[in-house]
Amino acid sequence: MSKRYHRPVSKIWYMETSAYRWFMIRELTAVFVAVYLLFFICTLSQMGKGYEAFQEFLAQLKSGPSVLLHILALLFAGFHSITWFNLTPKAMPVRMGEKKVPDILIALGGGYVPWIFITLIIWCIALR
Repeated sequence: MSKRYHRPVSKIWYMETSAYRWFMIRELTAVFVAVYLLFFICTLSQMGKGYEAFQEFLAQLKSGPSVLLHILALLFAGFHSITWFNLTPKAMPVRMGEKKVPDILIALGGGYVPWIFITLIIWCIALR
């Protein structure tokens, strides 16, 4: 009886091509964004402890490391979102009859335009 052949895979398989490297970078940004969401949940928890406790927490957020964390979170979330919107047509091809909808229209209609629209709405509400 023969054994099944398992092709050996290098521990650094993702370094073989640039597509694999970009895939791993995008996945790592997702981990960072998830950690930031945990931080955000902690922020909501601090709000429940009262006004004074929340004001102290906000004062701590003005430190250099905290500002750096927020800038990194914004950059990683932006990179992750952009790469995901660009991958959407490959993950979800759309057809209208016999014709395939162009990838750019799927990325724009399913990602970029709603993202910009919602950002503008939040921006208008925040600047009131």
